Amino acid sequence: MSLKINGFNVHVAPVIKPGAKEAGPYNAFHPSIKELPKGHQRTPANRAFDVDTIFEKDIALPTRDGARIYADVFRPKTDDKVPAILIWSPYGKTGNGPHGLGMIPGRFGVPESHVSGYEKFEGLDPAVWPARGYAIVNVDLRGSWDSDGIVPWVGKQDGEDGYDAIEHVAKLPWCTGKVALGGNSWLAMVQWQIASQNPPSLAAIAPWEGNADFYRDTLARGGVPYPYNAMWKLLQDSMHHVVNIPLESYPIPNTTHTKLYLGFGQKLELSPQRETQALSYDASYHPKHPLQGGEELLFKYKMPKKTWLIGYSWLNISISNDSDDDIDVFAQLGKQDASGEQLVNMNVALNELIPPVNHHTEAADTCFLKYLGPTGSMRASHAITKVEPRPGRFTGEWPEYTNTTRKAIPAGTVAKLEIPIWPTGIVFEEGEYLTLKVSGHYMSFMEFDFLYGSSHANKGRHTVHIGGDFDSHLVVPLLDPLA
Repeated sequence: MSLKINGFNVHVAPVIKPGAKEAGPYNAFHPSIKELPKGHQRTPANRAFDVDTIFEKDIALPTRDGARIYADVFRPKTDDKVPAILIWSPYGKTGNGPHGLGMIPGRFGVPESHVSGYEKFEGLDPAVWPARGYAIVNVDLRGSWDSDGIVPWVGKQDGEDGYDAIEHVAKLPWCTGKVALGGNSWLAMVQWQIASQNPPSLAAIAPWEGNADFYRDTLARGGVPYPYNAMWKLLQDSMHHVVNIPLESYPIPNTTHTKLYLGFGQKLELSPQRETQALSYDASYHPKHPLQGGEELLFKYKMPKKTWLIGYSWLNISISNDSDDDIDVFAQLGKQDASGEQLVNMNVALNELIPPVNHHTEAADTCFLKYLGPTGSMRASHAITKVEPRPGRFTGEWPEYTNTTRKAIPAGTVAKLEIPIWPTGIVFEEGEYLTLKVSGHYMSFMEFDFLYGSSHANKGRHTVHIGGDFDSHLVVPLLDPLA
């Protein structure tokens, strides 16, 4: 079977049927209603419910084309009407499917006793929110589990279905008529699509973290295809005690977009060097681990005082390929301590992993748990699609591309590329180093082990040209926290 999408025939693979072993845990379709008393636990290991809760299983949400989408509702036992929060994804509801914290090494630091087991993966927990006066509506989107139709990619179909679901829920006798959306990753991305349809009863959205443009943000950053459709990562710069510092505007006042020039001796310099130099690496190299290194260029800048790096960075680089008509180049910012040791940030504190560990080397090498620094990538043939920055945009001069066409870069031709690097927030102490790595391969931790060493399109040797008129430099948003 195939679908016509933007003029393309897209093959549709059959989904695994609910109940099949490969689909993971499944609670059979059974429309019903029951009361979960205060203190109810799904298992002795799970969190107890805070209040008496009405659980309506597999209610039908009608859509404009007749398809039925099914949801589970958890609402406080009360005669008062309550607003609803819709949680929307294909990951299963109320414990269905393999998706959950249990699939992530260390459970992402969340003990089983902190969740009810009824929650949708990356959604709000129905053991918690009814006590706060809300109903949780866990929706299996079109084509997933027992819902009718074909699973859509995040887009207009989800938007229209979400509109219909919201308006139906708003009219249910227990609802105040106000409905919100919440959730993370897929559950966040779909909120843009639903909100764009302007359902009258939608009161708020809470997209915690997710892509805005799936092609540019994940599938092909800078035009370079990613070896796996990854989830966008929640980035944290430290797991020490957090001190919240309110900032009233962004970009933060007194931020200086500082040029650091690629220089001799693996240094990043505040001033360009007159002499030119050519540095190269084997672009076809495939490391088996991001900390393995090899065929990477490293440049360092020593912080003269405590400094914040907050916002969007980019790399202007002059680069050539000796034997191919295109270049996939990868950049990564990082942090070294004063002794020059590369630092690995833990997204979850070591003592909060399940079981806890004493050193980051004992934790799984996955991007869910570890972060080396923000990355950027660029396919040189897509440089022709750069768009002019919109006046007043908060990303400043951060380069953006439409990636709608390509222009080959003949072998030996020096291309001047502007590579966008994802935003970040990093605190540097005096004497610590900001690092820049440039290579022909991904340098980040991946989601799963089998992705390490994934193939890429690069061939030959890439040569980075620095100094003189080549003007290869990094632009970083630096801020003096004491100013």
